Amino acid sequence: MNIPLDDFSKSVLKDFCNPNSKFGKIILAFQGAKGTGHVPCGSHRTAATCWSDGLCSWSDVDVACQWSSCHKHCSQASCQANKDEQNKTCAWTGGSCGRTVECTQTTEVACKQAECFWDTGATTPKCTVMPCTAVSEDGCVADPHGCEWDDVTSVCRKKECNDKTQTPCDAKVNCKWDGAIDQCVEKPCVPYKTKPACDKHSFDCKWQSGSCVVVNPCVAHTNEKGCNTDATGDCEWKTAHSPAHCGVKKCRVYKTESDCKATGKGMKDGCAWNGALQKCDEGVNICKKETAACPCGKIPGCMWDAKVSKCAASMYSNCPAVDLVVAVDGSLSMGERFGRHPHGFFAVTEMVLDLAKTLPLTGEAAGVASDTSLPSGFRVGMVQYSAQGEAVKTPSGTGTGGRLSGVLAEIDTDVHWHENKYTSHATTASYL
Repeated sequence: MNIPLDDFSKSVLKDFCNPNSKFGKIILAFQGAKGTGHVPCGSHRTAATCWSDGLCSWSDVDVACQWSSCHKHCSQASCQANKDEQNKTCAWTGGSCGRTVECTQTTEVACKQAECFWDTGATTPKCTVMPCTAVSEDGCVADPHGCEWDDVTSVCRKKECNDKTQTPCDAKVNCKWDGAIDQCVEKPCVPYKTKPACDKHSFDCKWQSGSCVVVNPCVAHTNEKGCNTDATGDCEWKTAHSPAHCGVKKCRVYKTESDCKATGKGMKDGCAWNGALQKCDEGVNICKKETAACPCGKIPGCMWDAKVSKCAASMYSNCPAVDLVVAVDGSLSMGERFGRHPHGFFAVTEMVLDLAKTLPLTGEAAGVASDTSLPSGFRVGMVQYSAQGEAVKTPSGTGTGGRLSGVLAEIDTDVHWHENKYTSHATTASYL
């Protein structure tokens, strides 16, 4: 068991009587718990266990269990006349003031009559507070009952499409099975049954003939990998809204060269016209296509590197020659949702590829001896770890062959090989 030195005092010396701490679990298992049995509110990791403790209140804003302010009242009259910071009623019990403990019923009928939730997913069915009632995105995502935050309406809602297998998922009208990430996902726009609800999601949907229909073709992709590899090249995964979605790239909304270059349109968004594709692209993504200083300087976000006579994204202008190896966790947990990304592993790999597209690569293929005289430029390598044994690398003859490369095509092949070979190894420890 490893403990960072900075955490030694708090996590070990001052926390060994807490049954929820690493060492407390061991000590109390052998010695037996003494005293009141109460633990610090911060030790409750879920809203359900926090609300079951009358001295504590759960904060959706901080996503943490905190002391209830009810305990500051020292008289019965003062206690019963007040509420705590989470607007929960205070109760006088056993000579002290605490928060009223809700949802303690022991039968399903009584639990539901009290407007509480009968949790059959627990090891032993129990009554607990209603799920998906958080008032913030962090609190909503932290709810273990499959909740999703809609930032347009500021509502935490129960995910209808949370089945773990395909058959029950496909049986639901609003859901479909995404085989790429082995998840049940919501069909775009279908759940919005009224015009006001549909109109609030106008970046994806529009109200037409009495139903909410897709207006953004990219939204058909329900995972990051499929979105970013769309055949048109027009799509990208957008996390500006929750739930996140596949949307049109910000520069591809400008369909003509004049709009793309216009000061109040494409120019303000950092866009530049890609003559090779006859499409509008983000400037930093096409810097390396320019071969002369003057046209390079005209592109937003680009700068001419006179040392190597190349056009590169200005954000990398101060970098020396760099060999970058990205180690990506391929464990089973990476297949889960991370924030606004439906699949953690694909999110990381697509970010690596997006980075490689903007980096000033050396142009040196894998296996070619690096030119040490180059003052700048990147070579990139990628490995996947989690399974016991050696890290997983692309085999010889595929992409970089598990080596460093300064060629985008080789790096691109590596990334997609790893996405198709995601190990999803169930382990509590990672090996590299």
